[in-house]
Amino acid sequence: MGTGGGLSAPFGRLLRELRHNRRLTIEELAEASGVSGRAIGDMERGRSRRPHRGTVTALSQGLDLDEATHANLLAAARAARPGARPAEFVKASPYTLPRGVRDFVGREAELTVLRALAREMADGGTAQAPCPTAPPAAVVFGSPGSGKTTLAVRLAEELRASGCPDGAFLVDLRGLDERPLPAGQAVAGLLGSWGVADAELVRLTAEERLARYHEIAAGLRAVLVLDNAGGEAQVRPLLPRQGRLFVVVTSRRTLAGWEGVRRVELGALDRRESAALLRAVVGAGRVDAEPAAANTVTELCGHLPLALRVAAN
Repeated sequence: MGTGGGLSAPFGRLLRELRHNRRLTIEELAEASGVSGRAIGDMERGRSRRPHRGTVTALSQGLDLDEATHANLLAAARAARPGARPAEFVKASPYTLPRGVRDFVGREAELTVLRALAREMADGGTAQAPCPTAPPAAVVFGSPGSGKTTLAVRLAEELRASGCPDGAFLVDLRGLDERPLPAGQAVAGLLGSWGVADAELVRLTAEERLARYHEIAAGLRAVLVLDNAGGEAQVRPLLPRQGRLFVVVTSRRTLAGWEGVRRVELGALDRRESAALLRAVVGAGRVDAEPAAANTVTELCGHLPLALRVAAN
């Protein structure tokens, strides 16, 4: 069914069967996953080469697969690669990017800055020879409810569909909790999501896990959102030393002690953006019919996205 070096039949058949079981057309799966319809068709027909892990994860999300079925699909993709060893059972990522909001509005200036930084990252090195310098990174900071996580997820969704074929990941660092997530635990979780078996993780020391993390990160073309960071010490071990893994950190703090990073501050929405968010959630008809009431709501909410969304709902 496939051409030399393409996918083996089992992966294409499995993908097609899963899509049929969900009663989805190729176009519907493309919309749900962010993977192009042409690429999905080529995979199912065995014409596409070496599906990236991030592509398989995106397809799994679009198909709403459970952990075991996602692992089977990923194993079939890995086994299809030329010269691949027999695939092991791989867990679904605990840090898969969550589904972003569909009614996102505004923040175009901030997104423009972050997209430019991502393009800078994409221009550095190649998958075979990563850039020897550390890739650019960003800190998105602002007050509670300003939409930091929503913005970061929106950007990651865009990059996953365009310049980051190895996928997008999000780690909640729980920086404001009594016990924030230790960097070592985040490293172990990400290694597991990147295909390192549990048995290997158990054998490695903390220092060896960190070295393995940086080794794999250097070869990835992906985006990693480090959400809700409490401080620089929590983030520093996770920053890639080379390659094209684009890191976006969200925090209520500026993380001023972190050098060589682009900071993007999120403040309140302007009046136009606030009204647009209300229209997106409530409906344009109701908002436009009661402009004075809508303006009162936006003012009472301080033009903060989270407060506006709660009030609108």
